[in-house]
Amino acid sequence: MGYFGSDEFFNKLHKKVSSDNSKDADIYDELYEVIKKDVWRKIYSSLKNSEDTEDIFHEVYTAVYKKLVSFLLNSEYNISYQRQAWLNSITENKIKDFLNKKNETIEINKPNGEIEKKYIPYIVDSFDNEESNIKKSETKSVEEMYTEKYASEKLVNRLEHLLSLNVGIDRLLGYCYSKIIIPLNNANNFTKNASGKPKLAEKELNNRTIEDIVKHFPKDLQNAVEKKLPPYIFDKIYERLNEKKPKTDLLWKDIIFNLTPGAIADASNRIQTIVDKESERLDREEHKDEEKSVESDNKKKDVSLYKGGKENE
Repeated sequence: MGYFGSDEFFNKLHKKVSSDNSKDADIYDELYEVIKKDVWRKIYSSLKNSEDTEDIFHEVYTAVYKKLVSFLLNSEYNISYQRQAWLNSITENKIKDFLNKKNETIEINKPNGEIEKKYIPYIVDSFDNEESNIKKSETKSVEEMYTEKYASEKLVNRLEHLLSLNVGIDRLLGYCYSKIIIPLNNANNFTKNASGKPKLAEKELNNRTIEDIVKHFPKDLQNAVEKKLPPYIFDKIYERLNEKKPKTDLLWKDIIFNLTPGAIADASNRIQTIVDKESERLDREEHKDEEKSVESDNKKKDVSLYKGGKENE
């Protein structure tokens, strides 16, 4: 049985994720490593591909992270094998969903009247990127979507909000590289299962100063979205370079990036929650503006019809 379901780890998890210790990042690093140790081999044995395994593992971790509080509350009196079975169930469902999407079946009518079922590679005809809410379809490429004026304005607004968040610069950069830059730079291989690349982000960023990362960050982000971004959206992060990192005497620009994949994944989930709430708010405002515009157009039409009617009398 894996360590995840053990009484030892469960009690530690229960204690650390309590309200008084909810900001203890170390436990999420440990959770990341424990889940990886318990499920990685199972995922790889099913998929036989390291990149797909990384994607599905992160899907599993994200699912556990989101359900962690309810799991702890509901599992307090469960025995260890039931807790381990919960993790195994999430893992198996993620693997099953991936394989179902990766292979689709088509029916071929053969000359002798028989029907042959043939598997074809799964082709992603759309993906919903949480950071920029950009859609890829059969008729529009990612590049075409970015060049549309409305999508561009929407993207800029969301990026400006994201880069102004009051979170650690290292965690913000980890999020941006893990969930925006690296996935979009590999858009041709982007699948619905790709929800972040913390391991690749760690490889890209570790042992570099925050100042060096920020120096290259605008270019990396613009290359990923394939669109020139207004310089002002980076102002806030530039200003913070000369601020001290909390609880240290070091300036942010001198800090060495050393977040683990678990810490990057944990920070990404926390930041994503903030991003989602802001996106919902902006969507509501845009919807209201559209309604006002339609209402205004209708009023103009009514006035025009009224004047036309008066002239005909």
